[in-house]
Amino acid sequence: MRRFRGDIPVALSAARILLQAVGDNGRVGVLSNGGRLFTFAPPSSPRASQLTLEAPRAAGHRDEIDVEATLRAPGEALLKDQDVLFRLGASRLWTKTDDTGTARGKLTVAVIPRAVTYLIVATFPGSADALSSADSAELTVRKAPTKMIATPKPLTNEAREVVCRLVLASRGNGLGERPVQLVSRPETYLTYTDPDGTVRLHPSDLDGSPRGTHRVTVRFTGDDRYEASEVDLDLSIPDAGLRIR
Repeated sequence: MRRFRGDIPVALSAARILLQAVGDNGRVGVLSNGGRLFTFAPPSSPRASQLTLEAPRAAGHRDEIDVEATLRAPGEALLKDQDVLFRLGASRLWTKTDDTGTARGKLTVAVIPRAVTYLIVATFPGSADALSSADSAELTVRKAPTKMIATPKPLTNEAREVVCRLVLASRGNGLGERPVQLVSRPETYLTYTDPDGTVRLHPSDLDGSPRGTHRVTVRFTGDDRYEASEVDLDLSIPDAGLRIR
């Protein structure tokens, strides 16, 4: 196959082409599109686009929030089946616009609560027919509310019993490895939640409390991500016996 290069002295859209080929027998073949010749398809000119983001203005740490963004071209034409990226901190979510030009999704609020707002950003990277665009919205992130769920059992000397569970109030997920206070007046003791958020106690955890039923407050004092919560339990402490540490 031979290739020829040169300049076309007219606008590409005005050029007309026919193709000729010479066979081994010396005959010349012509391809002319039925005499109408061939033309170049005009280069596409991507249109401007506009992306409009809708998102909550406030949320708690570890909440799941609904976000949506509508993609339009000039003249309010909706652009469907286009990729849109949602971002919040390190969270990323790619989704496509539907027949109404809207991309929808859920973002997990994994950023730490602070006084300064965060930005939720929606980005359309552009396509062959539309230029890129983006939009953003401010988000205030609060500490996540927590809850102590009581599941009291009589304490025994043989094993640690589950007495309550520390969870996210919004979703019920357990908060593991968090320090909690055991307040049995006048004494205060310290323990930690299990990985699933449960609090397990043995009589030896309340060394200063004599045999009998005692009112014990299990208190999580909160931290930089989670609000405080507590629950009052009436716990029965047996006679001294096997001590588990």
